[in-house]
This record gives sequence, structure tokens and C-alpha cells, in this order.
Amino acid sequence: KLGKTASSPIHRGIKASAGLGKTSAVMNRLSGDDVKSTNLQVEIYVPDHKLARELVGKLGCQVPDLDVRHIKGRAQEGMCLFPDDAEFIGNLGVSVTETLCLHCPERSGCHYFLQFESLTQEHAQARILTHAHLFLKRPSALPRPDLSIVDEGFVFKSIVEGSLLLDQLMAARAKISDPTLHQLSRKLRDALESGRPLLGKLRGIGLSASDMRFARKLEYKDFQRPKLLPRMNIDELKRALKEFRAQAPRGRIELWSILAR
Repeated sequence: KLGKTASSPIHRGIKASAGLGKTSAVMNRLSGDDVKSTNLQVEIYVPDHKLARELVGKLGCQVPDLDVRHIKGRAQEGMCLFPDDAEFIGNLGVSVTETLCLHCPERSGCHYFLQFESLTQEHAQARILTHAHLFLKRPSALPRPDLSIVDEGFVFKSIVEGSLLLDQLMAARAKISDPTLHQLSRKLRDALESGRPLLGKLRGIGLSASDMRFARKLEYKDFQRPKLLPRMNIDELKRALKEFRAQAPRGRIELWSILAR
């Protein structure tokens, strides 16, 4: 039986071959009266946007009374004027909204933000997202679901690749005097050089996710934030963002961000 509950979340994993009818079974249950009577909020995560569009269409045909939404990221066509810059800033582990969006002259008509304005918990709603959203900071305007369904394998979307010379971890930071960053950097370098599985080694020496977030925050102080002003036009914003990307010490900050997940 589907419905809202105050008890601890229940997790279920289902392994079944392709074509068995998993998606059809979900759609059949979403057409039930208990979904509508409890204003159930459902999120379904699929591998990519093509499958998301297909699922929106199928749900629209099979469950016409259900409010179905396709939630898109800034990288999708027409959703953001600065998708590459937004991704770059997001990879630094800082707020894209505060760093970039609040300065954008098209903020009031931004399709990325407009998609959240009509989301509601007043009636049952199904929101379709991609696996990539599972590993991103959840937008504050996105209501919490009562039920989340992750369709197909998603592990590979969690893998992030990057490169960084270990000596860069110990490089001097011009604007940081806090000795904690040097201590955390040394511990991380030693863990990486040990050859042991990294997660176990980090746990063994007491490096936690909160330590990684703290180190990332300190690293971010070592370079200039994008010099964006409210009255800048699109071309001026693009130039400022280009300068910002050219001088950002991306490797170290991204490393701390990945480990903080």
C-alpha cells in the first residue's frame, strides 16, 4: 500500500531482467486511488533525459490524472545561459545560485528556476529526474518525496574523474594561514600514497566528510570569487566568468569536494 508514513524509510532493491515489466508495474500502482488520496509525492530517477521524456509520455497516457513533471538540470538546452560556468562552479562545491544565478540579468525568466515554481505538495505529483541528480546538492525548491524510485543501474554516475599532482596538495596557499589545511592536506597525501583502499585508509586516520568540507571551504578562500555585479549585461558576465575559470585552483577544490560526498 502506498501512502505517507511517519515511520523510518523502507529500502527495497529489485533485481530483474530487462523487459519484465518493472516500469509498467510502477505505473499501475501510481494510478491507484491511494496515491491521489494521500497527495503522494513520487520521484523516479532514470539513466538519461531521453528515458525521462519517454516515461513522462507513458505516465501521461496511462495515468492522465497524475501531475507528472520532468525536472531538468542547467546543462539541458534552454535551461541556463551559462551551463558550462554553472557546472564549473558546482564542481567547486559552492552554491551555483548564490555565486552565479543571483547576478544573472535573466534570473526572473530563467527556465531552470521556473520549473520549480509550479511544484506543489497539495496534490499527488510524480517528478522524473536523471541519475545524475542523485549525486548533486538537492535544490531547496524541490519538495521532499514520500517515495523515491531509482530505475536501472546508477553506480557509474557516481564516479568522477580528475587529475592532481600530489605535490599540489602541499603547495603554499597565498591567502590561507590556518594550519589545519596543511595538516589535512598532509594526511590526505599520505593516504593516497599508501596504496591502500582510500576510503578505509581515510577512516583509519580519522579523516571525515566534515573535514573534507572544511578543507574545501578554506581552499576556496585562496582565490578571487567571480567579480559579478548586478548591473552586468550578458557579455560582461561571460568575460568575468572566463577570467574566474582561468585562475581558479580547480584541482584541489574538486578533490576535496569529491571526497566530501
